[in-house]
Amino acid sequence: MEEDNEAFHKMLHGPYTLQAVLESTYSAESVDFHVATYVGLGRLLLQRGVDDTSLTDYLTAMLGKFLFEIDWTNTEFARPSSYVYHLLDAIATEILAGERGTALRLEAHLANYCLFVSTVMVRTFSHLEIDPDGEDELLSSLSTMSREKFLSVASKDSIIPSVYSSIGRDFEAIHDALISFVDSPFV
Repeated sequence: MEEDNEAFHKMLHGPYTLQAVLESTYSAESVDFHVATYVGLGRLLLQRGVDDTSLTDYLTAMLGKFLFEIDWTNTEFARPSSYVYHLLDAIATEILAGERGTALRLEAHLANYCLFVSTVMVRTFSHLEIDPDGEDELLSSLSTMSREKFLSVASKDSIIPSVYSSIGRDFEAIHDALISFVDSPFV
């Protein structure tokens, strides 16, 4: 099974795969979002020294969820500063109630949310409610919080500690790859 995954990984990152995906993006035979994202984002991560198929798959799935499953026009998600405080309050409440599992899931969600708002969403959705005077400070804070939360969740008993640990360890490269991905022809 691991050999199959390695062969699939090599195929997706082969020298002609990216060109084929880019060409199909502009044709009627467009490739699946997950495949195109995996190839494009995977290539950007590899260029930054991050070679982890589980991480690439995780980030691809999270991009799909954040881009297509959340209604950013009619939700508190579009107000990052208030949503982050809401999540921090919910995490504290769950910890005080002894619900560490729920608190851990909320902390993981906060890490993902901060990462994707500070990279993808701020460039993709112009209607995010961010004060232009404080945008740089907010995005920097979200990036810092995301990295800290990924490392925190990885250090606890979580479902996918290796992915969270990888994100925390290679955060700058991942952050940069996500920004480059959003600025690419894929999005």
